[in-house]
Amino acid sequence: MYKKFFKPALVVALSLAMTAGTFTGCSSTKPAVSSTNSASVFTDKDPSSYNGSIIVWSFTDELKSSKFIDAFNKVYPNIKVTLVVSTTDNNEYQTKLATAMSANAGAPDVFLSEDTFVKEEINSPYADNLSAAPYNAESLVKGNMATYAVALGRDSSNELKALTWQATAGGIFYRRSLAKQYFGTDDPDKISTMMNSFDNIISMGQTLNQKSGGKVKMLSTYKDLFVIANGSKASPWVVNDKLTIDPTLTSFIDTAKKVRDAGADANADSWSAPWSASMTNDTVFAYVLPTWGEGIIKS
Repeated sequence: MYKKFFKPALVVALSLAMTAGTFTGCSSTKPAVSSTNSASVFTDKDPSSYNGSIIVWSFTDELKSSKFIDAFNKVYPNIKVTLVVSTTDNNEYQTKLATAMSANAGAPDVFLSEDTFVKEEINSPYADNLSAAPYNAESLVKGNMATYAVALGRDSSNELKALTWQATAGGIFYRRSLAKQYFGTDDPDKISTMMNSFDNIISMGQTLNQKSGGKVKMLSTYKDLFVIANGSKASPWVVNDKLTIDPTLTSFIDTAKKVRDAGADANADSWSAPWSASMTNDTVFAYVLPTWGEGIIKS
């Protein structure tokens, strides 16, 4: 597997579309929280002197699998972190979170969000203002975080309600083994030239179909290309309180039809079980993912 950005102009645009893993704190004056610690925890006491518990809700186990919790407990050994993971299928996670908060019972101390629904959550009355004391997060982010990543965590009043630990650029990942087999080379410069437009990507899909007898598809889903189109649009969705459909997205509708008509995708929804399964076999050539996608695709 080798990753290659679609084109330099899209790196920033794609990173806007793929920022994930936002932390948001629940307000102590809204739904109840489980932590027994007070604002004094933000003083410079010995970390080992802190005792308590924190409940964290998430839609992935990344805090555990990436050793975030382990690293936290090395500094704060006497604070128990309980991670509760729910699926986002049929909006299960978002519904569970909204229900707990609005009922003022059972809400977590910290919850994770991502760019597709974080704005809705931080503009609710339940997220703490991290700009204010005792967090004082403005001094934390100033000069230390990408501007757009900070902006993503601000609510409509410009208060900082969420912080992110990552701002990942996006690119197209492809299997080097399949590239060599069907395109005669796995060289990233040559492959990136082959896929430097949507039309060329579709053409590559037709080649794969023909040479593999339909066993190998260019993409798992045409929706992968929407990530690029959406990240490339010049206008936001709302301008002067009016819905705005950028021409890039209108054009994408035609592109999506071309992908499907050419049999260039495997007709699997992003993040679905078939989508994940295709990463462990040789049935899909390329994926559009953020940088951490390198760790989930078989080479």
